[in-house]
Amino acid sequence: MKIAVLFSGQIRGESYKDNIWWWKTHLPEADMFFTSWDDNDYDWIDHKFEEPHIPYNSERYIHKLWLRQLREIKKEHGFVPPAKTGAEPHRVLEYRIRKLGRDRVKQHLAHALAFEKYCEDKDYDIVFRVRYDMRYEKSFTKDVLYHMINLSYHQKLPVTIGFMGEFEGEKFNYVANLPAWGDVIICHRADMFSPQLVYDLVALKKLKSGEGGWWQILAEPYNINAYCASNAYAWIERERWR
Repeated sequence: MKIAVLFSGQIRGESYKDNIWWWKTHLPEADMFFTSWDDNDYDWIDHKFEEPHIPYNSERYIHKLWLRQLREIKKEHGFVPPAKTGAEPHRVLEYRIRKLGRDRVKQHLAHALAFEKYCEDKDYDIVFRVRYDMRYEKSFTKDVLYHMINLSYHQKLPVTIGFMGEFEGEKFNYVANLPAWGDVIICHRADMFSPQLVYDLVALKKLKSGEGGWWQILAEPYNINAYCASNAYAWIERERWR
Protein backbone atom coordinates (compact mmCIF):
# COMPACT_ATOMS: atom_id res chain seq x y z
CA MET A 1 0.00 0.00 0.00
CA LYS A 2 1.36 3.41 -0.97
CA ILE A 3 1.04 5.98 1.83
CA ALA A 4 1.77 9.70 2.02
CA VAL A 5 1.99 11.86 5.13
CA LEU A 6 1.40 15.54 4.39
CA PHE A 7 2.56 18.01 7.02
CA SER A 8 1.06 21.44 6.46
CA GLY A 9 0.15 24.73 8.08
CA GLN A 10 1.85 26.96 10.60
CA ILE A 11 4.99 25.87 12.45
CA ARG A 12 4.82 26.98 16.09
CA GLY A 13 7.56 26.42 18.61
CA GLU A 14 9.78 23.34 18.64
CA SER A 15 7.24 20.52 18.88
CA TYR A 16 7.53 19.84 15.14
CA LYS A 17 10.91 18.14 15.74
CA ASP A 18 9.52 15.34 17.92
CA ASN A 19 6.41 15.19 15.77
CA ILE A 20 8.32 14.52 12.54
CA TRP A 21 10.64 12.07 14.30
CA TRP A 22 7.58 10.19 15.65
CA TRP A 23 6.08 9.74 12.18
CA LYS A 24 9.38 8.69 10.61
CA THR A 25 9.83 6.14 13.38
CA HIS A 26 6.30 4.76 13.38
CA LEU A 27 5.56 4.84 9.63
CA PRO A 28 8.97 4.68 7.90
CA GLU A 29 7.55 3.20 4.71
CA ALA A 30 5.43 6.29 4.02
CA ASP A 31 6.49 9.18 1.82
CA MET A 32 6.55 12.37 3.87
CA PHE A 33 6.23 15.88 2.53
CA PHE A 34 6.65 19.10 4.48
CA THR A 35 4.88 22.25 3.36
CA SER A 36 4.06 25.57 4.97
CA TRP A 37 3.37 29.19 4.09
CA ASP A 38 5.97 31.48 2.62
CA ASP A 39 6.40 33.57 5.77
CA ASN A 40 8.83 31.19 7.50
CA ASP A 41 12.56 30.66 7.09
CA TYR A 42 12.84 26.89 7.69
CA ASP A 43 15.14 25.54 4.99
CA TRP A 44 13.99 21.91 5.41
CA ILE A 45 10.48 22.62 4.12
CA ASP A 46 9.84 20.90 0.77
CA HIS A 47 7.61 23.68 -0.51
CA LYS A 48 6.36 27.04 0.76
CA PHE A 49 3.03 28.14 -0.65
CA GLU A 50 1.93 31.74 -0.84
CA GLU A 51 -0.31 32.32 2.16
CA PRO A 52 -3.86 32.88 0.91
CA HIS A 53 -6.32 35.57 1.85
CA ILE A 54 -9.78 34.30 2.80
CA PRO A 55 -12.26 36.91 1.52
CA TYR A 56 -15.23 36.02 3.72
CA ASN A 57 -16.26 35.36 7.30
CA SER A 58 -16.20 31.57 7.50
CA GLU A 59 -17.37 31.64 11.12
CA ARG A 60 -20.80 32.96 10.18
CA TYR A 61 -22.38 29.67 11.24
CA ILE A 62 -21.47 30.41 14.88
CA HIS A 63 -22.74 33.98 14.86
CA LYS A 64 -25.35 33.17 17.48
CA LEU A 65 -22.58 32.50 19.98
CA TRP A 66 -20.70 35.71 19.47
CA LEU A 67 -23.88 37.76 19.19
CA ARG A 68 -24.77 36.59 22.70
CA GLN A 69 -21.31 37.65 23.84
CA LEU A 70 -21.73 40.96 22.06
CA ARG A 71 -25.02 41.61 23.84
CA GLU A 72 -23.32 40.98 27.20
CA ILE A 73 -20.56 43.44 26.32
CA LYS A 74 -23.11 46.07 25.30
CA LYS A 75 -25.05 45.47 28.49
CA GLU A 76 -21.90 45.99 30.53
CA HIS A 77 -20.58 49.02 28.68
CA GLY A 78 -23.73 50.60 27.32
CA PHE A 79 -24.89 50.43 23.74
CA VAL A 80 -21.89 52.45 22.59
CA PRO A 81 -18.81 51.80 24.72
CA PRO A 82 -17.14 54.87 26.24
CA ALA A 83 -14.48 56.48 24.09
CA LYS A 84 -11.14 54.93 24.99
CA THR A 85 -7.87 54.32 23.29
CA GLY A 86 -7.88 51.19 21.19
CA ALA A 87 -10.70 49.36 19.49
CA GLU A 88 -14.18 49.14 20.97
CA PRO A 89 -14.90 45.81 22.72
CA HIS A 90 -17.53 44.67 20.22
CA ARG A 91 -15.23 45.50 17.30
CA VAL A 92 -12.42 43.48 18.87
CA LEU A 93 -14.73 40.54 19.40
CA GLU A 94 -16.04 40.62 15.85
CA TYR A 95 -12.55 40.94 14.34
CA ARG A 96 -11.11 38.17 16.51
CA ILE A 97 -13.74 35.67 15.47
CA ARG A 98 -13.61 36.65 11.83
CA LYS A 99 -9.81 36.33 11.81
CA LEU A 100 -10.01 32.97 13.56
CA GLY A 101 -12.42 31.72 10.92
CA ARG A 102 -10.22 32.87 8.08
CA ASP A 103 -7.15 31.25 9.63
CA ARG A 104 -9.02 27.98 10.17
CA VAL A 105 -10.02 27.82 6.50
CA LYS A 106 -6.36 28.13 5.51
CA GLN A 107 -5.68 24.65 6.93
CA HIS A 108 -8.02 23.11 4.34
CA LEU A 109 -6.27 25.02 1.59
CA ALA A 110 -2.87 24.00 2.96
CA HIS A 111 -3.80 20.31 2.72
CA ALA A 112 -5.34 20.77 -0.73
CA LEU A 113 -2.23 22.52 -2.06
CA ALA A 114 0.09 19.87 -0.59
CA PHE A 115 -2.10 17.05 -1.93
CA GLU A 116 -2.24 18.57 -5.40
CA LYS A 117 1.52 19.01 -5.55
CA TYR A 118 2.64 15.69 -4.09
CA CYS A 119 -0.20 13.16 -4.24
CA GLU A 120 -2.60 13.87 -7.08
CA ASP A 121 -2.23 11.28 -9.86
CA LYS A 122 0.68 9.66 -7.99
CA ASP A 123 -1.04 6.32 -7.22
CA TYR A 124 -1.19 6.82 -3.47
CA ASP A 125 -3.71 4.69 -1.61
CA ILE A 126 -3.81 6.52 1.74
CA VAL A 127 -2.97 10.09 2.73
CA PHE A 128 -2.53 11.49 6.24
CA ARG A 129 -3.08 15.14 7.07
CA VAL A 130 -0.89 16.13 10.03
CA ARG A 131 -0.30 19.41 11.87
CA TYR A 132 3.20 20.37 12.95
CA ASP A 133 2.33 21.28 16.55
CA MET A 134 1.37 17.82 17.84
CA ARG A 135 2.24 15.53 20.76
CA TYR A 136 1.22 11.89 21.10
CA GLU A 137 0.20 9.49 23.85
CA LYS A 138 2.21 6.30 24.33
CA SER A 139 -0.91 4.37 23.37
CA PHE A 140 -0.68 5.83 19.85
CA THR A 141 1.38 2.98 18.42
CA LYS A 142 2.22 1.67 14.97
CA ASP A 143 -0.64 -0.82 15.39
CA VAL A 144 -3.06 2.08 15.83
CA LEU A 145 -1.74 3.72 12.65
CA TYR A 146 -2.30 0.53 10.68
CA HIS A 147 -5.75 0.21 12.20
CA MET A 148 -6.51 3.70 10.88
CA ILE A 149 -5.11 2.84 7.46
CA ASN A 150 -7.07 -0.41 7.17
CA LEU A 151 -10.31 1.17 8.35
CA SER A 152 -9.97 4.04 5.93
CA TYR A 153 -8.93 1.98 2.93
CA HIS A 154 -11.20 -1.04 3.23
CA GLN A 155 -14.27 0.69 4.70
CA LYS A 156 -13.84 3.71 2.40
CA LEU A 157 -14.31 6.08 5.33
CA PRO A 158 -12.02 8.79 6.70
CA VAL A 159 -10.54 8.13 10.13
CA THR A 160 -9.98 11.18 12.30
CA ILE A 161 -8.59 12.27 15.66
CA GLY A 162 -9.64 15.50 17.32
CA PHE A 163 -11.29 17.19 20.25
CA MET A 164 -14.81 15.91 19.67
CA GLY A 165 -16.39 15.65 23.09
CA GLU A 166 -18.91 13.02 22.03
CA PHE A 167 -16.27 10.29 21.71
CA GLU A 168 -14.32 9.63 24.87
CA GLY A 169 -11.83 6.81 25.07
CA GLU A 170 -9.07 5.28 23.04
CA LYS A 171 -11.07 3.42 20.42
CA PHE A 172 -12.26 4.80 17.13
CA ASN A 173 -15.99 5.21 17.07
CA TYR A 174 -18.08 4.84 13.96
CA VAL A 175 -20.01 8.06 13.46
CA ALA A 176 -23.00 8.42 11.17
CA ASN A 177 -23.54 11.76 9.46
CA LEU A 178 -21.93 14.02 12.06
CA PRO A 179 -21.38 17.32 10.18
CA ALA A 180 -18.01 17.99 11.86
CA TRP A 181 -14.97 15.80 12.43
CA GLY A 182 -11.88 15.87 14.57
CA ASP A 183 -9.03 17.20 12.50
CA VAL A 184 -5.71 17.15 14.33
CA ILE A 185 -4.93 13.97 12.37
CA ILE A 186 -6.91 12.80 9.37
CA CYS A 187 -6.43 9.55 7.46
CA HIS A 188 -8.27 9.35 4.14
CA ARG A 189 -8.21 7.47 0.87
CA ALA A 190 -6.35 9.34 -1.85
CA ASP A 191 -9.27 8.84 -4.23
CA MET A 192 -11.69 10.44 -1.77
CA PHE A 193 -10.32 13.97 -1.79
CA SER A 194 -10.40 16.70 -4.41
CA PRO A 195 -8.27 19.84 -4.09
CA GLN A 196 -10.44 21.51 -6.73
CA LEU A 197 -13.50 21.08 -4.54
CA VAL A 198 -11.69 22.97 -1.75
CA TYR A 199 -10.75 25.79 -4.11
CA ASP A 200 -14.29 25.98 -5.49
CA LEU A 201 -15.93 26.13 -2.05
CA VAL A 202 -13.58 28.91 -0.94
CA ALA A 203 -14.24 30.85 -4.17
CA LEU A 204 -17.98 30.51 -3.54
CA LYS A 205 -17.47 31.58 0.11
CA LYS A 206 -19.14 28.37 1.27
CA LEU A 207 -16.35 26.42 2.97
CA LYS A 208 -16.76 26.39 6.75
CA SER A 209 -13.79 26.57 9.02
CA GLY A 210 -12.22 23.79 11.06
CA GLU A 211 -14.09 20.57 11.69
CA GLY A 212 -17.17 21.58 9.71
CA GLY A 213 -15.07 22.31 6.66
CA TRP A 214 -13.34 18.94 6.78
CA TRP A 215 -16.76 17.27 6.75
CA GLN A 216 -17.70 19.28 3.65
CA ILE A 217 -14.65 18.24 1.65
CA LEU A 218 -14.08 14.68 2.88
CA ALA A 219 -17.60 13.42 3.59
CA GLU A 220 -20.30 15.27 1.75
CA PRO A 221 -19.13 14.31 -1.78
CA TYR A 222 -18.24 10.71 -0.93
CA ASN A 223 -19.63 9.22 2.28
CA ILE A 224 -21.27 11.12 5.12
CA ASN A 225 -19.91 8.72 7.77
CA ALA A 226 -16.50 8.35 9.42
CA TYR A 227 -14.51 6.80 12.24
CA CYS A 228 -13.60 9.37 14.91
CA ALA A 229 -11.56 9.36 18.11
CA SER A 230 -11.85 12.11 20.68
CA ASN A 231 -8.55 13.40 22.01
CA ALA A 232 -7.53 9.78 22.48
CA TYR A 233 -4.03 9.73 21.07
CA ALA A 234 -2.90 13.28 20.30
CA TRP A 235 -3.09 16.86 21.45
CA ILE A 236 -1.99 20.24 20.14
CA GLU A 237 1.24 21.57 21.61
CA ARG A 238 0.23 25.21 22.06
CA GLU A 239 3.57 26.91 21.66
CA ARG A 240 3.52 30.45 20.32
CA TRP A 241 -0.22 30.02 19.80
CA ARG A 242 -1.90 32.83 17.92
